[in-house]
Amino acid sequence: MAFTLPSETIQAIKSEIIIAPLDATREDKMISVKKVPYTFRLQDDLRTEYKYTDEEISRYESREADLAHEFWIVVPEHQRLYVWDKKQQQKLITSVINGFPIPEIKLNKGSTASEYCVEDGQQRLTTLFLFMTNRFHLDTEQGWKIFYDSIPNGHGNNCVVLEQIGLKSKFDNYQLKAELAIGFPEEIHTEMFERLNSGKSLDDGDRYWNRRDSSTLVKLTEMILESSEFSEKLNQYFGLSWKKIEKKRTLLRDAVGLIGGLSVPCADLETPRELKVMCLSFTKNYKYLNIEDLASFEDTEKRMRLLLVTFQKAYGTNEHKFHNDPKENRNFKRWISPMILDLRERQEKFGSINNEDMINEYLSIWIPILRDFSKPNVKVTDTEHPHKVMYLRDDLGNKLDKGTQHNADGLIVKQRLQLIKNHYNRE
Repeated sequence: MAFTLPSETIQAIKSEIIIAPLDATREDKMISVKKVPYTFRLQDDLRTEYKYTDEEISRYESREADLAHEFWIVVPEHQRLYVWDKKQQQKLITSVINGFPIPEIKLNKGSTASEYCVEDGQQRLTTLFLFMTNRFHLDTEQGWKIFYDSIPNGHGNNCVVLEQIGLKSKFDNYQLKAELAIGFPEEIHTEMFERLNSGKSLDDGDRYWNRRDSSTLVKLTEMILESSEFSEKLNQYFGLSWKKIEKKRTLLRDAVGLIGGLSVPCADLETPRELKVMCLSFTKNYKYLNIEDLASFEDTEKRMRLLLVTFQKAYGTNEHKFHNDPKENRNFKRWISPMILDLRERQEKFGSINNEDMINEYLSIWIPILRDFSKPNVKVTDTEHPHKVMYLRDDLGNKLDKGTQHNADGLIVKQRLQLIKNHYNRE
């Protein structure tokens, strides 16, 4: 039975659902395939990878006269890199030649009147661009290589172009359907992209990457990883660098967890009050991405400096070296989080990260533990690896904390820190 709601209740419900302007609209547009090379901007990394010359780029960017008042289609930063393989490329091109339907392209209004950002369809548009600029060819079972309109140097016999076999006109006249989103502000374009890709693999690293220009925490993560003071050691001990993240975005979740543990203030954390350091989940960390009192770059630097100094002192001699490969070991997911929690708790106790007694006490505790955790020829997967002390076990040696390995509630790190202290008789 319907009933009337108070206006404030209606507004409260709507505020949880509506994130876009009510006057935002969608329009359909048909785009001829032959226009793709002149309206679609190829990503810079692909220009280099496929060895486009300056003359070629200039020719495509100048566009034909009849396209001068058309629009640009660009790839926004939050999109993934081009990942289609040869089989996917071949299927798309043969679908266009046969006139088969392909999914429509989704575009967002860009920052200028003539610019649209592709939110769904980047792989298709890139593939069309590459084929139409003769960067790859179709293969037939009879051994023919079919290029779009020109055979590149270095290719031998059995090469033809679409015009020679009477298929170029059919290919050029294929119409791509595009849906244009108009009036949606840029700050929710990332949200739209993720919803479009809800059925595809979009991991936490992708989600953090999509917000690298808008999130205070992700920006701070990039600054720390790019810092000349820390970059070499972060790569050495944790296997993290911004260059690696640019190629493998899954690493960004580890980096955000690390920097989040050093920068998210205690007062902003829910009950239980213990620091949720090294929580890698985007869902759990989302509310911390833009908190106003995130620790400053300088404060985070001080904590990172002490963390890395501890590693340097632990492994800075011929007798004690860092033996375990961080790619294999992933140690910071295990004992780095208790190290950070201990650092933050001690800082609160002593009132300053610069307190000499606090620093000496911290180093005296963690240097021998780190050395024990990184013994020669010992892998983290080994049954007797020292890090096993961080897991609660029954009398038979079975782990009792199965299912809570991801620190979802913030308690697992607290538990591991206490187990380490108990094992090594620290406090």
